Amino acid sequence: MNAHYSDESVAKLRTAIHRIEAQVTSVPPAAALSDAISELIGILDLGPEPDTRACPRCHGVIMREASRCVHCWSTFEALPRLHKAVAQ
Repeated sequence: MNAHYSDESVAKLRTAIHRIEAQVTSVPPAAALSDAISELIGILDLGPEPDTRACPRCHGVIMREASRCVHCWSTFEALPRLHKAVAQ
């Protein structure tokens, strides 16, 4: 299944997953719960978190490579993409 989520939904899902992971690591879960969480994360297939930054003018959240703010429409120099290590 390849579901498509809105940016807002993906952000909410990531926040929920981070909260669940924080709780699970504070009290080691049963193997079945740990497996179920891993399976859920795999099914959601959210991909990597996007590289974002604050707009230099209005401080709204924008993509790192953006050259125009989606909030205030200011233009500025785009920053290069960050190369993240791929987990294996």
